Amino acid sequence: MSRENEPRISLTELKFDPYSPSEMAGRAQTVGEAKARLDFVNLLTLAVLEGAFIALRAQLATIAGIDSTLGWGPTRILVGAVF
Repeated sequence: MSRENEPRISLTELKFDPYSPSEMAGRAQTVGEAKARLDFVNLLTLAVLEGAFIALRAQLATIAGIDSTLGWGPTRILVGAVF
């Protein structure tokens, strides 16, 4: 299977300039197509890492919420910001 025609995104192409909605849609489509063509090992690795990152954020948010001496509302905002 040839990978010559696959869309690629390099770090030199990434810009932090505002894009029009049609440009953003095109960029999202390009990234989505590249991710859809990942082989199984890379896809599984990314899925496991993302699960670990979500678990770590949840643990940090729980710690921030437990140790907070703020009221109920500010604590919820703090937990949301940490997560």
